[in-house]
Amino acid sequence: MIWRLAGDRTVSLQGASCLLMQTAHPSIAAAVFDHSAYDADPTGRLIRTIDSIRRLIYGGQGALDESQRLFELHKSMKGIDAEGNRYHALHPEAYAWVLATLFDGLVRYRRAINAPVSEPDRELLYQDWRQVGAVLGLQPWHLPPNVTEFDEYYETMIAERLQTGRVFHRMFKTLVMDSAMASPVPYLPNLVWNQLRPSAGSFVRLFAVGLLRPTARAQFDMAWNARDQRRLNRFGTTIRTVNSAVPARVRLDRIASAALRS
Repeated sequence: MIWRLAGDRTVSLQGASCLLMQTAHPSIAAAVFDHSAYDADPTGRLIRTIDSIRRLIYGGQGALDESQRLFELHKSMKGIDAEGNRYHALHPEAYAWVLATLFDGLVRYRRAINAPVSEPDRELLYQDWRQVGAVLGLQPWHLPPNVTEFDEYYETMIAERLQTGRVFHRMFKTLVMDSAMASPVPYLPNLVWNQLRPSAGSFVRLFAVGLLRPTARAQFDMAWNARDQRRLNRFGTTIRTVNSAVPARVRLDRIASAALRS
């Protein structure tokens, strides 16, 4: 199920929403603040995150290499968070939360493009996702055993564990391109890019906020209205229509495409 649903290039549109959910976790926010230039290259960060997840999903033996790379990358990321608590980027709660946001983001992305995942398929997808967690070194008890308990866990995390802070707000402003910035598109001059930036930022905001659960939007005090939902629905329909019309070699990410051809 995960091979069927995670390979489209447009799945990357869930990335901004997932990053917001992740940086609302106090330990992740502290690790990002202390050990990452998180506001310097948001586009690159999104691309690298999505590429990493696809290597874990489609990489075969290479998935273990990617898991080891992530372990080495994160093992030194530790310190004291904003509330004075010790944190470590490899703590199972934080590692599991990153995976949880990506699973929920994929499901909500599919709903946004009017190709929702049925409840039986969502359970199958979730069990696949737990296998990705195993590749990363998580134990079976680090994530809920089924999708019903996952929903309870996710809502509890939103209500009781997540919080907005300096990293969250800075991440959001960076993702929606709130101020002038260097062009992320090769060969596109900065002057031209900054003319296009407000429209691009509005598009990213639509998916960043629109793919959050309503309870998360309320918890984070992020505005969303019926007009926003209609715009998201229109973009979603367009994406689904285009995806269904183009050949797999165009629609699929290169990592997924290579794996599915083998």
